[in-house]
Amino acid sequence: MGFELTVVPNIVPPDLRSRWQRALQEAGLTCEFHPTFRGADWPGGYLPIKVTAVAADSFPEASRYSESTPFICGFELEISAGETDSPEGPGPESRLFVCRTATGRSVADLRLQWFGAATLAVLTGGEVEDPQRGELFEKAVALSHAAREADDYEERWAKPEDWDFFRLEADGGWPA
Repeated sequence: MGFELTVVPNIVPPDLRSRWQRALQEAGLTCEFHPTFRGADWPGGYLPIKVTAVAADSFPEASRYSESTPFICGFELEISAGETDSPEGPGPESRLFVCRTATGRSVADLRLQWFGAATLAVLTGGEVEDPQRGELFEKAVALSHAAREADDYEERWAKPEDWDFFRLEADGGWPA
């Protein structure tokens, strides 16, 4: 079953890519977005994310991620104009960021989806909506909820094949 999270931002910083990567690193995931991702002008589709390091003590199952070779994971990211009552139409602050994963996602895909949405909400002063449950989470609450959901999935629901990651060659470069 697919899973979706929506981020409703207040302000979208022009240096979104670099700030977002730093925020994910602070959450224990050293990541690099695919070179084609520049920020809020993303045309949509699968956003590949290269994970180069996972802080061993950042979450309960972090040691299962640790290997010397980086891996690719990610989620679909759609950035669209949200609804607005303004006669001028939607502005930059009315964007919606929708993060989706499909059935068959790895644990890393789900963790990155939750933390991607939560850190994006923090960066933009917005909130994360979980439409499956009809819940909204702001800033620090979004981060703690992301941790709880990802940890619970890894501990209780993940199957052995969900731990298979697309590992990169030793040089760690992006695949052609």
